[in-house]
Amino acid sequence: MKLLTTITLRLVFSVPVDLDWGLLSDISISPNNQSERLILDTGSTVTWIYNSAILGGLNYTAPGRGFNPDQMSIITNRYADSQVEYADGAGVEIDVWGLRNFTIGDHSWPQRFGIVSRGSISLNLEYSGILGLSPVSDFVLTYPRFGFRPKNDEFVEMFFSALNPSMCESPIVNADVVDSSNWDIWGKVRIGDGLPEKVVFLPDSGSSAIFLPKTHFAKFRDELDEKGIAFLYDEEDRLRPGEFPCDSRQLLPEIHLEFSPSTVLTITPDMYVRNRDNGDCRIGVLSSDGDVMPVILGEAFFRHFVIAFDAELLTVQICKPLSVDGVVQETHIIQNSSTPSPVVEETTTASRSTHSIAWTFAQVILVIVIFS
Repeated sequence: MKLLTTITLRLVFSVPVDLDWGLLSDISISPNNQSERLILDTGSTVTWIYNSAILGGLNYTAPGRGFNPDQMSIITNRYADSQVEYADGAGVEIDVWGLRNFTIGDHSWPQRFGIVSRGSISLNLEYSGILGLSPVSDFVLTYPRFGFRPKNDEFVEMFFSALNPSMCESPIVNADVVDSSNWDIWGKVRIGDGLPEKVVFLPDSGSSAIFLPKTHFAKFRDELDEKGIAFLYDEEDRLRPGEFPCDSRQLLPEIHLEFSPSTVLTITPDMYVRNRDNGDCRIGVLSSDGDVMPVILGEAFFRHFVIAFDAELLTVQICKPLSVDGVVQETHIIQNSSTPSPVVEETTTASRSTHSIAWTFAQVILVIVIFS
C-alpha cells in the first residue's frame, strides 16, 4: 500500500503596505537541530539563510536565528552565483556557502545554502531565508515528486507524490516542463475578453503576485482603462500605494490560462485581490521587467489550485481543488467533459499529530497528515 505524507504549511502575508507573502515551513538543520523558518520557493534553485548578525539587529521572533559564517564549516566561497535576483527586481548577495542536512517533517536531505548579509529584498520578520525548490535544487534531487494543495486561506498542504485525483474537483491538467532547470510550462494567456496568446508559465510559490510580461500587462491596463480605473498603476506600471475600495474589484478583468484547447483555468479578481487590514484592497497583478518573460503564477495561484511537480517525468499537474475542510475554493475550470482524467493510485486520508524525524529525531512544529 502506497503512503502519501503531507505537511501542513502556513501562508503568511505582511500587512498592510505591500504584497510580500510566504509559504512557510520550519526546517530542522543538523547537526544541532537548529530550526529556521523558510519560504518554500519553486521559482528558485538557490537556498539561503540570513546572517545571524542581521536577525540579531531586528525584533525577530519567528523560529530561526540565522547562521554566523565564522562559526560553521564552509564548503566553498563560491558554490554558485553570489548574486540572486528575483522577478520583482529584489535580490540578495551571498557571502559564503555551507552544507547541512535539512529536515522538513520526516523528509531529510543534504542541502547547500548561502549565508546572506545584504540585499535589496525586504526583511520580513516571519522568515529567516528561502528554500529553493526548482527541478535542479538539492531538495528536488532527493524528492523529485511533490506538490501543494490549498487547505483554506491560511494553510497549504505539501505532499510528496503525483497529484491524486481524490484531491480534485475536475480532471487533471498535465503540462510538460519546457526546460529541465526550472518549472516553466507552455500555455496561452487571455486577459479579460481578449484573444489567447502563447506564453510560458512559471508556477512560483515564492512570488507575491501574478507577474505579466509588459505586452500582456499593457492589455491588462487597457481593460482597466475601459473601466476608468487605470490610475491604479503609475506611468511605469508600478502599483500606486493609494486606496482601492474592495467593492470595485469586480471591475477588474479575469486572467484565463489555457493549457489545451479544451482546458482553461481562470484566475478571478476575487483570487488576485487581497483585503487589507484598513478595509481597502491590494491588487496582486504586476508587470515584469521585460516582454520575453514567463507569466509568473504566484500567491493567487497557489492559494486556489492544487499543483504537483515531477522532476523525473518533467511535468506539472494542476487541478481545481475539491472542497477542503468545508471551504469551497473560488476557482473556475472550463473543461471538455469528454477529456479523460489520468489514473493515479487512489488513497484515503487519516491523520496524526506527531511524528519522528528520520535523521535528527527533533520535533518540528508541523501538522502531518498521512494518506494511506
